[in-house]
Amino acid sequence: MNKLRYLFTCLIVLLVAFFTIGMNVSAATGAAYAKSEELESNSLDYGITHRIEKGATKTAKGSTYSNQVINVLEVPSDTTYRITSWMNYTGNRWNLANVKKMMEDFEAKNPGWKAIAGVNGDFFDINKTGNFPGQTTGAMAGLGNFYKQNAHKSYYSVGFANDGSTDPLVAEVNPKKTENMVLAVYDENDNIIGEYDVQKLNAAPEANQSAVYFGVFNSEQVCVPVTTSSDADTTVYRVDQALVSLPNSASDYYGLGVISSIGDGVLDDGQFAIATKDEAVKAALAIGTKIRIQYEWAGAFENIGDVVSAGSAVVLNGEVPSNANTADGDRMNSRHPRTAVGVKANGTIVLTVVDGRNESHGRYGVYGDELGAVMAELGCVEAYNLDGGGSSAMVIREGDEFVVKNMPSDGSPRADGNVIIVAVQMPEFTTEVVEATRNSVTLKFDFQKLASLDINNLVVRNGSKTFDVVDNQVTITSLTSNTNYTMQLCYKNPRGTVVKTYSKFDVLCPPTEYKIRKLEFEEQGDQMVFELDFSDRDKTTNLAQAKILINGKEYQLTDAKVSVPTAEVGKVIYEIALVFDLTVAGETKEVKLVNPHSVFLKVASSLVDERQDILSNIKG
Repeated sequence: MNKLRYLFTCLIVLLVAFFTIGMNVSAATGAAYAKSEELESNSLDYGITHRIEKGATKTAKGSTYSNQVINVLEVPSDTTYRITSWMNYTGNRWNLANVKKMMEDFEAKNPGWKAIAGVNGDFFDINKTGNFPGQTTGAMAGLGNFYKQNAHKSYYSVGFANDGSTDPLVAEVNPKKTENMVLAVYDENDNIIGEYDVQKLNAAPEANQSAVYFGVFNSEQVCVPVTTSSDADTTVYRVDQALVSLPNSASDYYGLGVISSIGDGVLDDGQFAIATKDEAVKAALAIGTKIRIQYEWAGAFENIGDVVSAGSAVVLNGEVPSNANTADGDRMNSRHPRTAVGVKANGTIVLTVVDGRNESHGRYGVYGDELGAVMAELGCVEAYNLDGGGSSAMVIREGDEFVVKNMPSDGSPRADGNVIIVAVQMPEFTTEVVEATRNSVTLKFDFQKLASLDINNLVVRNGSKTFDVVDNQVTITSLTSNTNYTMQLCYKNPRGTVVKTYSKFDVLCPPTEYKIRKLEFEEQGDQMVFELDFSDRDKTTNLAQAKILINGKEYQLTDAKVSVPTAEVGKVIYEIALVFDLTVAGETKEVKLVNPHSVFLKVASSLVDERQDILSNIKG
């Protein structure tokens, strides 16, 4: 009996320990989360990791625990890749698309960039009821392009510094924007070579000022054209067919395009114009000049070019706020699938998707405080709620495919307004072999674009071995001759870890050159016996079974030898040729050698008197 009481007491202690230690319990709310099992783990390139874990959560609103399945993407703070936001602006519209299609669109419109992983982003005009339909609820910027600047008045905007620091995430409610719009001017290589203030929107510029003109959509979702009317001091530069034109509202516009005409006129959907009295701006603009016009941010968001809008905070200073279920009205005060973005104290960005509305598969979804408990347990010191429900989706790159890793509650991925993407810009380079042996190759790199890689920390990986790049050169050893290798350009991160990139290239370790020493022959009775003396250490040829053409007639060597009736050879040998296969790195081609030099000498010294004129008849 005492033993049973002791075991029962131990069981109670263990259960208490599990629910108080194993679970992250927020002191402010009483919400909790504990992981019970890791279902899947993926090590993505560039040191990014993805995993799927199983666990249970408890909201402060109740005492029971709900089963959860959670996708977690951890992105260490680094300057090699970029966390950005993306939307599909095809046709100058906010086109809704699922995360996978958004990632495909990102790569298509940004050559040289590769998407590694992505999640859904901001809340959006899901029913397309707005004047300019489909927009995100808050601000959105990607790769320095501020597609929508006006932020939601009470929601957080979350910016990614992408600076490799321990503080790479900036969050603020309704951040400040620049007083004026910014006009960027590009050169022929797509580099920004000048930026200028634009003070007016759809209004005539004053002295030394500039204005942007664009049509605005009305409540019937129709673009209302605008007409420019300039005076003698004003020059109007028109973009008649914009690359991107997003008139989000009368006070928020993004435009990118090439100046195609000068002068007043009507501006309709997909068009915009810069009207200026600023002589510096006039000097920078001309027909054929590429320009961009946008608002940017100031204050804490200055120099931040990648921004997504979020709802409420679910972790602040490492704790779940006491109003986590009520800070955003009723949005967080019920159980749903959720997506969140957070940051650890070491700068690692955490993107998380909690599945829901699928209890039969152990996917219950979470309240706001439960989402906070999850993010706190994952180590986040601050975290913010993104769009959820059927929008919640986690996609990672597997080879050349984008794969949805969670179980979207709609049964299939929902079309969203924008996404958060972890992406990398590929370096552009060529390689040149400067030295090679039977088991090593020294390469020289010529980088046309290094992207964000540090030239002093480059490494080449061949299989499990790595070799440092020094002064743009690398020597790769332990190779096998006559073998083609696919190698990978890597880098060492600040922690000294070798990190793989998507940049792969082929290297051939050349074979030892085959040598034909001589082709001997002698007369044996009525036969003339030909024998080939050669070396081929790497077996790149089939010389032992080559074809031999004597005065145009073909014979076959066997074990580098063949006997030919003397009568068939005739009195004069005017041409001997060898035809054989040469195989290098798996590719085979036919080679024909006519009158090899070693043959000349033997022929000249071996023939009988009537054949002494052979030298004058040899071709080649």
